[in-house]
Amino acid sequence: MKKDTKLYGLLIAAGKSGRMGNYKPLLTFQGLPFSVGIVIKMLSVCDKVGIVIGYKAEELKNKISEHLTNPDSFPSQLKEKLIEINRPHLITRVNFIMNGDYKKGMFTSLQCGIKHVKDGDWILYHFVDQPNLLSSFYEEFTSNIDNKFDWIQPKYKDRNGHPILIKNSLFKMIIDSGWESDLKSISSTGLVKKKYWNCSHSQILMDFDRPEDLAGL
Repeated sequence: MKKDTKLYGLLIAAGKSGRMGNYKPLLTFQGLPFSVGIVIKMLSVCDKVGIVIGYKAEELKNKISEHLTNPDSFPSQLKEKLIEINRPHLITRVNFIMNGDYKKGMFTSLQCGIKHVKDGDWILYHFVDQPNLLSSFYEEFTSNIDNKFDWIQPKYKDRNGHPILIKNSLFKMIIDSGWESDLKSISSTGLVKKKYWNCSHSQILMDFDRPEDLAGL
């Protein structure tokens, strides 16, 4: 990634976690809520991170803010990473974005988030149910940013995964689409220039939607 490239992270955490039966953003992985651990890793590569909230918005906002302003709340394995990304100022690089339409689906959260990206060249579009991606993934993935493309997606053993890097050339198309649309439809129009990165991170294929999925953590 070029030094002058502005990368904005978007963490989608607005839904009700209906299939899980528990509120996913606050489930714990390696001593931290899913949402907090992901934000820390995103901040290692992103200039700012926007967290799109909806259901239980105030509870989530308060919990994330509490962790990001309290260094002692982090497990030891993350402390070196936190020092690298200027721990005392983490919270100043995080924005909470309220999606009042979150009940209409995840695509509305992406639209809502993009509307708040004022000067980003790219966004790192991330779901809250992927807490187990390694820190090294983010560094390797974002090093693949190439302005000849609009869309960069990781692939593991011929299967496409997440998160996704989306260039600002697609922002207007996403915002102008109806709320009932989805990213798959937009990316399949033939107008989107895609790049796939073959990686060694099997975690890009994992998400934690149901209670039985947690056995893999």
